[in-house]
Amino acid sequence: MQRDGLETGSNLGVLRTTRIIRWLLALLILTVSLQAPAASGAQTADEPEYAVQLIYAIPKDGEDRGLDQDGAILESVESAQRWLEEQTGGRRLNLVTERRGQPSIEFLELTRTEDELMHWPESSASYQIEYEARAAGFNTPGILNAIYYEGADAVDTTCGETPWPVYSPGNSFTLFLQGGCSVFSLLGEDEEAGWWELTFLHEFFHALSAVETCAPNGEDGHSLETNDLMYGGSEPWEYPVLLDVDNDDYYGHGRNACYDTERSPYLVPHGEIVEPYPAPFIDLEIEACTFENGEITDRDGLAEVWIVNLTPDPVEIVWFDDRGEPDSLGEIAGWDGGIFTSLPGDVLHVLDSDGGCLGSFVMPGFVEIGVVWAMSG
Repeated sequence: MQRDGLETGSNLGVLRTTRIIRWLLALLILTVSLQAPAASGAQTADEPEYAVQLIYAIPKDGEDRGLDQDGAILESVESAQRWLEEQTGGRRLNLVTERRGQPSIEFLELTRTEDELMHWPESSASYQIEYEARAAGFNTPGILNAIYYEGADAVDTTCGETPWPVYSPGNSFTLFLQGGCSVFSLLGEDEEAGWWELTFLHEFFHALSAVETCAPNGEDGHSLETNDLMYGGSEPWEYPVLLDVDNDDYYGHGRNACYDTERSPYLVPHGEIVEPYPAPFIDLEIEACTFENGEITDRDGLAEVWIVNLTPDPVEIVWFDDRGEPDSLGEIAGWDGGIFTSLPGDVLHVLDSDGGCLGSFVMPGFVEIGVVWAMSG
């Protein structure tokens, strides 16, 4: 059975796939009004490449089964790709490839044990895994990380989790290979897509925004139709599983007021209209430390920034007033996050536990939500 819930970890929203009837409501849901951007025929030259990076991750004390080397993950993904081709008339995920053109799969050994990740205070393991991946360098703009994790979540029946771009920033989705869904096997490329292959695509489409509240057959991020890939109810999938039954919820509906994942640049070949999901979250670049207050550009509203600490030690957020005096806005624990508000144009500084400055950034326009990924080095 499959079940997805919405919850928070480090003040973020996540979608969870499980095998039991379980709904975890969000402790914090941001209400944001979005307008669909103007349609475009192709990506512009200054846009990032949109592709999916496969990652095989093991916890610090975990068993390395070598699924990145024996072809198990690559064959399973190819089975999923063939299902997707059948559903879309020939489209596939744009995967990051090696020089020879073969899909690339990266290996990542995490710095914390499975138990630490599973029981991190007030945070889901999937967030902590993404944080470690970002800190290890998997943070290229436009790249979506598909993480196969050799471990379980605190809720042992969790199969996968995805930070939902409707409510939170994120660049990954995680499959828990050792959770309650370990009874299922990764299938070969010549086999018909099964549990893990469909779950892989289920989480991928969550990462693209499916299923939004504007969908006529959607509820809490999922489809109500039992034979839909994005079904999230208590019954098993009804086979054959389809991609957006009747094409009226999240793929191929053609409406501008509700994001259509058919337009996603992560799917190739691209269609006539190509546009990434118009999330309100804007990654802010951390510049060299200035220890200045900055110029206030707008006094009519407050800007909001989500700051995530991608280090094991606490960091402090500091603002300098017009006289150059420091004013602490608060501290963020290691591998944790927080939300800060200030006037657009203000400069905030991230200090490490020794008082050294890791970087500075400018608060964005108040119509945007800035995201800062604070990391050492």
